[in-house]
This record gives sequence, structure tokens and C-alpha cells, in this order.
Amino acid sequence: MKKQLIIFSVILIFLSLISFFIGFTIQKTKLNKQINYLTIENKNIQKEKEHLIKQIKVLEDKKEEKSSINTVSEYKHPIDIAEELCINNTNSLLYHTCSIQSIKDWKNEINTQLKKMQTIMNKTEYKHIQLSQTKWEESVNNDELIINRFITEKQGFIYKTIGYSYIADIYRQRSILLEEILTNNMNLSAMRDKKISSKFISLEDFLSDNSDLKWSETKLNAKGEVTFQNKIILNNEGVPLKDDTANTTTEMEIMIVAKGIKPKPNCDESDTINNGTFGCYIDIPDETTEEENSPSSYFNNLYDLSNNFIDIEQQKCYSFSHPYDFPTCGEKAEQNWDKIISKYLSDLKNTLPRAEYNDLLRNQTQWEKFVEDSKILINKYIIADKKTTHNLTSATRNMTLIKKQRAFLLESIYHQSSERNKIQN
Repeated sequence: MKKQLIIFSVILIFLSLISFFIGFTIQKTKLNKQINYLTIENKNIQKEKEHLIKQIKVLEDKKEEKSSINTVSEYKHPIDIAEELCINNTNSLLYHTCSIQSIKDWKNEINTQLKKMQTIMNKTEYKHIQLSQTKWEESVNNDELIINRFITEKQGFIYKTIGYSYIADIYRQRSILLEEILTNNMNLSAMRDKKISSKFISLEDFLSDNSDLKWSETKLNAKGEVTFQNKIILNNEGVPLKDDTANTTTEMEIMIVAKGIKPKPNCDESDTINNGTFGCYIDIPDETTEEENSPSSYFNNLYDLSNNFIDIEQQKCYSFSHPYDFPTCGEKAEQNWDKIISKYLSDLKNTLPRAEYNDLLRNQTQWEKFVEDSKILINKYIIADKKTTHNLTSATRNMTLIKKQRAFLLESIYHQSSERNKIQN
């Protein structure tokens, strides 16, 4: 009996050991699977982190992006400067707060512009502006919902930074358009009135001045306007001469002098065939193959905002074209941005869930209505009855910026959805 108990005990111990071993093996297998999963997850997170770091660099580069029309540099609005200073002096975790403040500032700027319009426009014109503004606000509310849904509300401070930056750009673009309208609707006779003549000088009077100090006293004021002896120079259309109103070769040459820009060394300014009108003052990209310069190759490198295919081609077009052909340069750029927008809408159909894609399409329809309204506004208040080079160039520039902004937003949504799909798979 005692012997049987011993044998039974040994069997129980043996079975317990086997059970423990089996349990240990199962747990070990589970742990190994979890370790493998976490390793893969960590790699995905690292990839996403690298991508987000690139996007942060894009946002920083964006602050230095040059205007397509400029020959060298762009006047920066005080709100842009304030946002840059905020970013430079803020912890990266709080970058988005700089854009939030920028949004508030742009809203105040827009309100100020609308109040000025009310004083210089008749009731019918201003009512049209108000109606357009209401439509724009509806479009902005829609855009903010899409941006928050696809970008800002994702976990991670970088997403907040990107999302709020896009929203700030939307308000910035609207302010730029309203400023163009405001400038083009100024009462030119009032600007030339004797009471304020001491503040302005016509381009004709400036060119006729033969004093020795003429060019040394030609400078830019805080608003980026060209001044001579502290008087603002008015171009032939009666508006202050600055980057976006300098359309003739003479006006652009004055801008270069006012900025104190010197030609590149060993560059023959008279060789306009190889250097263009202003080739000695700007960097013209080297010619590349047709394949490298195609929109399809551009899709793969959209992050480098300062060197993308469309901006480079537009800059080259401005440099090698007569100022009267500048509107055509803008039209080509606008058409290329249309292609990019169509490309990303097509790609997003394969990366977004159906419900999200349908929401995006509804937002796109709303945005397209906003674009049509913008065209009407630009045609009525910028081009108007005066189809001058300045007005037409200004019109195409505004439309190009609106579409470029949309392309960047769709690109960001596409990349986020692609990364999400990779992690889930």
C-alpha cells in the first residue's frame, strides 16, 4: 500500500512537471509573438516618426517659401513674422499654439480689411463682399472639420502642429485676397490729392529725378513698399510699388535696387537669352530630363515646398518671360495644381474607408464652390474692367495659391491614411 502511494505521488509530480512545461512553453510562445509584434510596431512607429519629422521640416521651410512672382524675396507680413518668432522661441510640443495665435491674428486682419472695404465701396459692392465672406466662412468651417478629423485629432503633438498650420494658411490666403481687392478699390484720386501728396511720388516723377542720391535713397518701408526720400512710389496704375505690383521690367529693376540686391558674380546681365531678364539676380534650377520634371515624379517629392516642380517651373517662366506674359505663367501653374488635386483624390479612394472618403468628397464639393466664388470675386474686384498685366497676374497668383494650398492638404491626408493602413496591416 505504501509502495503504491509512492508510485502515485511520483506520477502526480511527473504530470505536474509536464503540465508546467507545457504551460511554460505556451507562455513563452505568446511572449515571443508579443515581442515580435512590438518589434514590428516599434519599426512602424519609427517610420511614422521620421515622416512626421519631415512634415515639421516642411512647416519650418514653409516660413521661408518665396513668392512665385518675386525676383528674389518676399515681404513678410507682421503676422508671419510673429508666428516665426513664436516657433523659434517655443518648445516643439507647443508649436501648435503659435498657429492658433496666428489664426486669431488673421481673423482680426480680415475683420479690419472688411471694415475698410465698407468705407470705400458702395452698398451694392460691399453687400457682394459680405455674401462672398459668408460663403467662405461656411467653406472654412467644413475644411476645419476635415482637417481636425484626418490630422489634428490624431494622437501626437506633431499632428496638432500640422493641422493648425493648415487652418492658419486658409485664413492667411483669404486675407491676402481681401487685401488685393482692397488695394484695387482704393480711390486713386484721393491718393493723389494735395493733402497727402507729400506721402507719395509717381513712377514718372521718380524716373525723371536725376539727383546723384536717387538710388541710394530708394528703399523699402515696413510694408515692403518702395520709397524715395520717404515718399511711397506709385506705379503707373496708381498703387504702391512693391513685389506683387511690380510688373514691368523697369518696376522690377527698381525693386531690386530697393532691396539692395547685387547680381551674381561673373553673370552677364546683357545675356538675356541664357540668363533671362533677371537671371543674374535669382537662382535658376539646372535643366533636368522631362521625366524628372514631370508631375508624376513631383508626386513623390511633395514635401520639399521650396523646390517642387510646379514652383520651379513657374519661377523659370517668370524669369524668362516678358512681364506681359506673367499671367500665362500663373495659369500653367494653376493647371498643374489641378492635376495634383485630381491625382490625390483618386489615390485617396484606395486608402480611406468608404465613409471617410465620401465625407472628403462632400468637403471637396464645398471647396470647389468656394473656388468658383473666388473666381467671381477676383474677376469683379481685381481684374474688373481693367485687364492690365498687374491685375491679371494678381488674379492668377491668388487662384494658384488657393489650389496649391488644397493640394498640400490632400497630400497630407493621403500620407496619413497610407501610414495608418501600413500599421494596421
